[in-house]
Amino acid sequence: MLASRASLLPRPLARGGGTNGKVFPRPEVAVSIVAAVGALFVFAILLAPVPAPRPAPTALADAGFVADPSPLSATDQPPPPTATDEPPTPTEAPVVAATATDAPSPTPQSTPTPRPPTPIATPTVAASPTRAIAPARPGAGVPILMYHYIRVNPDPKDQIGYGLSIPPDVFAQQMAFLDERGYRAVPMRALNDYVGTGKLPGEKWVVLTFDDGYRDAYTAAWPVLKKHGFAATFYVITDLIDNPRYLTRDQIKEMAASGMEIGDHSASHSELPALGRAQLQREIVDSKAVLERILGGPVVSFCYPSGHNNLVVRQAVQAAGYRSAVTVDPGTFNGKEDPFRIPRVRVYGGIPLGQFARALGEPPPG
Repeated sequence: MLASRASLLPRPLARGGGTNGKVFPRPEVAVSIVAAVGALFVFAILLAPVPAPRPAPTALADAGFVADPSPLSATDQPPPPTATDEPPTPTEAPVVAATATDAPSPTPQSTPTPRPPTPIATPTVAASPTRAIAPARPGAGVPILMYHYIRVNPDPKDQIGYGLSIPPDVFAQQMAFLDERGYRAVPMRALNDYVGTGKLPGEKWVVLTFDDGYRDAYTAAWPVLKKHGFAATFYVITDLIDNPRYLTRDQIKEMAASGMEIGDHSASHSELPALGRAQLQREIVDSKAVLERILGGPVVSFCYPSGHNNLVVRQAVQAAGYRSAVTVDPGTFNGKEDPFRIPRVRVYGGIPLGQFARALGEPPPG
C-alpha cells in the first residue's frame, strides 16, 4: 500500500528543464493526483455508517400517540401545582354533555372537609327556675311512667284506645302536679347510671316514657313538658317514622335537640319472643342504626313491644349496645332490677288525679 501511494507522488524534473528555467510537473502526474483524490472521496463515502430506515407509521401513531416525545425545555415546563389546584371531586363536578372537539376542561375545585354529625343536646333535666327540687323520700323508688297517646279518644267504642289515651287537659294536670310536688322529670338515659347499682338519686325523680312515637307526642305532650322544664323518653317504632299518625324525622331531631331522649321500640312492633335471630337482628339492631343515623348519636334505651321478652330477646338487646330495656311489668324502680327487665307504672285513660298521685306514692291533692 505504501509503495502504491508513493508512486502517486510527483517526481522532480531535471535541472534546466521547462520554460524559463521553471520546474513544472508532468501532465501524467497531475492526472494521477486528481484520480487519487477522487478515489479517496469514494472510499470515504463507502465507509460512512448507513442510517437505519424509519419504521412505517403504526395505528397508535395514526391516532396521535407519541411513543418518545421530545423533552420539554426549561421554558416549556408547566407551573408547579398550588394549594388550590386539587382535582375536582367527582360528585361535585357538573355533568355537561361535550363533544370530542369542544369538551371544556374541568375547573379545579377543593375537596370539602367532611362535617361531623351534629351532636345531640345535653338532656334537659333541670327543673323550672321558679321552684326547687324536693329531696327523695326515704325508701321510695323512682316511678317510670308509661304513656301512649296524648289525645281525646276518637272512638268511644274502642276500649283499648280509650285505655291508651290521656286527654291533653288531663295530661297537663298531671304534669302540673309533678311540678308542684317538687319532682325532677328526667329521661331514661339519666336513670341508666343507677341501673343495677342499688343506689337511687338523692332528689325526687320521675321518668316520663311515651311508647310508639305517635304524632301527638310532638303536638300535645312536648309543649307541656317544655313549659315545666321536663325531659322525657319517646320510644319510636322505626318502620312508622314519617307516617301520618307518627313522628317525622324532622320532629324527632327537633325534640332530641331540645333535650328529649329518643329510644328504640323495635322496627315493626313485632312479638319479639316469637322471632328467629335474623328477624331479631332487624327489630333490635337495624332499628337502632336507623335512629342513630337520624340523630347523629347513640341510642341507649329500648322498650319491648307490648313488654314481651324472654332470655334470648334480652341477650340480643344487651348485645346490641343498649344500656336498659323497659317492660310493662308494674313496679317502681329501686336500682336493683335487671337492667333489661325494668318495670313501669302504667298511666291509663280516665285515671283520676288522686289515683295518679297514689300511683306515685304521693298523697292526693286537696
